[in-house]
Amino acid sequence: MLSSLTGNKGALMLLASQRLKVIHASTHVSLKTTIERTSPERIRDTIRAGYSHLQRIGIKSPRIAVENGHDAEARRGMMLASYCGGICLGPVNTAAGHALAYPLGTRLHLPHGLANAIIFPHVLAFSAPVRPQKTAEVMSALGLEATPDSDQVAKRTHDFCASLGIEMQLSRHGASQDSPAGWAKEAHAIRRLMDNNPRDMSVDDLRNIYAAAF
Repeated sequence: MLSSLTGNKGALMLLASQRLKVIHASTHVSLKTTIERTSPERIRDTIRAGYSHLQRIGIKSPRIAVENGHDAEARRGMMLASYCGGICLGPVNTAAGHALAYPLGTRLHLPHGLANAIIFPHVLAFSAPVRPQKTAEVMSALGLEATPDSDQVAKRTHDFCASLGIEMQLSRHGASQDSPAGWAKEAHAIRRLMDNNPRDMSVDDLRNIYAAAF
């Protein structure tokens, strides 16, 4: 989002702890897109940018984990980072929004954050009738007036995302009108996420959400 707002296409994500800093070379995209993006040049540029950033925040001589494949301490640190990342993501119980976002990453090559932003208003509105208090809390956090009207929930949160400069129409990202049918089946099959949703969704419900975002 900050990259889009500032016009900087070279933005990177940094996850930091006291002992270890991890910079993503691919960010949140599908595995297929990660493989397509990975190259020696991209890894090199990510390392250089990360090294420079760490120096700017006061680390005079950052140690680079990939610099020496025989550095056992650095490799242990990377394994620990991977393990901690799994612990953090495993119990968060993300739900239908992420399931709907996955096909958009796979089929349209959209970054995961962008895909979630596009889907967010529609999933929030769908679940609002069974979780009115939590829906109101989400809207309040965004500075929006809460409403029991699901259509207004969708409209207000959609307008909020659009106000950030996010293109909210899937058609503008390369989707075709017949795409939602296949995407709905793919998303519906991701039960580890769909089963967490507070309101059950059918394949038709998912298709309708994609159509609304089209």
